[in-house]
Amino acid sequence: MNNGLKGAGFAIFILLFLLAAILTAVLPESSRKAENAIALPDGRLLRLEAVTFGTSHEYRTGPEWLEKLQKMSPGWLRDKLGPEVRSLRHSRREERVQPWISVTLSPGIPPDWDYLHVVSDSGETFAVGTRSYPGSFADRRFMLPDLAVMPRRDASCLFTGLVNRLPFAMRIENPAAGRAFPEWKTEPMPITKQVNGFDFELAEAELSRTATREHFSMRFRAHENGSFLKDWFNYSWRLTDATGNEGSMLPTNEPAWRVSVSISRQFAARWATNEYRDFPFTNMPGPAEVLEFDVAANLGGTSLERVWIGGPGDYKFENGLITEKKLLSPDGGNAWTSGGNGTGDRLLSFSQQEYWIHLERHGADADHTCAVFLIDASGKEVPVHRVRSSSTYHHFRIRAGDVPPSGPITLRVAGDRYLRAEFTLDPAQIKRVERRPNIAR
Repeated sequence: MNNGLKGAGFAIFILLFLLAAILTAVLPESSRKAENAIALPDGRLLRLEAVTFGTSHEYRTGPEWLEKLQKMSPGWLRDKLGPEVRSLRHSRREERVQPWISVTLSPGIPPDWDYLHVVSDSGETFAVGTRSYPGSFADRRFMLPDLAVMPRRDASCLFTGLVNRLPFAMRIENPAAGRAFPEWKTEPMPITKQVNGFDFELAEAELSRTATREHFSMRFRAHENGSFLKDWFNYSWRLTDATGNEGSMLPTNEPAWRVSVSISRQFAARWATNEYRDFPFTNMPGPAEVLEFDVAANLGGTSLERVWIGGPGDYKFENGLITEKKLLSPDGGNAWTSGGNGTGDRLLSFSQQEYWIHLERHGADADHTCAVFLIDASGKEVPVHRVRSSSTYHHFRIRAGDVPPSGPITLRVAGDRYLRAEFTLDPAQIKRVERRPNIAR
């Protein structure tokens, strides 16, 4: 009985092998791979291998059943089933149209991508800010552009850029074309939303164009009980539309744009005494010197630990504590590295030519933030610029011309909670402005 089963299993295996061999021979290569290929001037081949849609993406050089059959076959049969089927996977948080682009590997010439853009049929251009590298095959390396903004209602779009300074352009078919998208109701501008007792107004939106780029900007106003609140708030925002686009610029032929705004307080705003702590000191630290202050408090719902203010130099942190500081080398510039050592320790090192402030916090969430203010002897705010943030720290710099002179100085550390507002506008209401590019004379 066992011999009979073994014989039947072997017969099935041979049948599958013959079927695989026939299909491998009959199916032309072009039916298994995209035909959109570009021969670069240096002899390499740039190819659009496939286009997928969704959050989970997968590319295979052949059918999945053949890949499984090859893996279960003994070595003496595997080579007879045709070229090895290889696969790559990638995932994204949001639904995306995902092109799988490869370039032939060349010894000593790693692929270098730059100036990547999506161009709609109407001529609008959208920058591709991020890209991923899911892996390589023996003869080519893959690049996956993140098409966060593209004309999602159109059947296709143009993808352009440079690879090792060589220009290319390829048309990408849109597998999501024809889908039904939600309809958003717009509001006439100016649009006012009430949040936490304040009236926030989207007063104006402007789209400026030059021959080479487009720029979208907005102007917000805040009022309380009818009084205009000047310089009270910072506004950070993002745009989305009903098709899933998200960025700082969207297709203008969409019927609605949604502006999601995160609002935080500036120095001039009203702060309760339990939302901040002041640390007075006399002199700014010198090069490779630091002043350290222990915050150890929950301010405005944000748990803060300690803060440093330091002069130019090379610094190393481990688990939120300074372990090394030294003068900059004569040819030293600004540099930054962060990560771990594989044992759970947090490591951070940086070289900075300017004065800096570093704030350690305990965890983070989407609703809370923190602010750092430097106040000179006259009570005037000294500009401080946030340059890096993570779930455990915020890093700021002070430009050379803004460093306060000696004399009582106060470092104010504050915890804040974001206020949120959403405005849905009709892109047709956006003011259009044609601008000439600045040309050096």
